[in-house]
Amino acid sequence: MEAARTAYHSGFFESPRACSGEAVADALGISPSAFYQLNRASQRELFGALFDGTFTIEP
Repeated sequence: MEAARTAYHSGFFESPRACSGEAVADALGISPSAFYQLNRASQRELFGALFDGTFTIEP
């Protein structure tokens, strides 16, 4: 989740992107391919929880 959090706060998910995936990976000290794999895993986990009905928002 750290990769997704860093990407979010860096503007990676904005349109147009404020920061590239390569820049986020560099900030994390990992390769771009590792960042994209971590990002996809986080998205898969989030969407799975959302669509499977196990996602809850804490106050």
